[in-house]
Parts: sequence; structure tokens; C-alpha cells
Amino acid sequence: MNKSDRVRQLEAQRCAAMMAGDVETIAAMLDPELVYVHSSGLRDSRDAYLQALREGLYIYENIEIKNSACIETADTVIVSSDARLTLRRKGQPSAVTREMMVLSVWRASGNDWRLLALQATAVS
Repeated sequence: MNKSDRVRQLEAQRCAAMMAGDVETIAAMLDPELVYVHSSGLRDSRDAYLQALREGLYIYENIEIKNSACIETADTVIVSSDARLTLRRKGQPSAVTREMMVLSVWRASGNDWRLLALQATAVS
């Protein structure tokens, strides 16, 4: 399996874990230096993002990834994707569906890959 195929597989596993609320699986995929920028512009570190997930701040009801393209370097894979995400925030009575563009950077770590950075941008 090449780098891009492995990272696409990890992206699918991460999205499945997000929809299942499986914080431990997500935590294992995140680089300690993660920078996670939400479509709202809010920026989280690895620890802040995981804490928000543990507190139920973000409830991912559905995530669809489309049109992903990868760029490989020696120790990184950059993935650009279109996505449709249905999310409910803690305390909100209903979910919101958003179209967005997502750029994620995966870094080689040991025998596998870890998510180093993610930038989501809402598409109007």
C-alpha cells in the first residue's frame, strides 16, 4: 500500500471514529503537535480538541468525504478534500449540515502516520 492509500484509509477510520464518538481511536491518530482549525476559525491543539470531544462539544452525525487528492513528500502526505459534515454542538437542539473544503497534513510517525494539521473552510 502506498502512502496516499494508507492516509486515505486512516482518514476514513478517523471519520468513522468521529461519528462513533470514539475519542481513544481519534487520539491515537493525532500527532502531539496537532493544529486543528475548525471551519468557524477556532483553533485547537491536540489536547484541547480531544477535551472538546470528551465533553461532547462536537457530535458528528455524518461525514462524507469527496474528491480527495493527495500530495506526498518523504515524510508527509497532504490531503485536500471536499466534505459534507452534519454536526450538532453541545446544547443545540438540531444538527447543522455544512459543505466544506478540508486540508489535512499527515506526518510519518514510527511505523504509521499521524494527523499533524487540519484546516476546514466552510463553502458558502
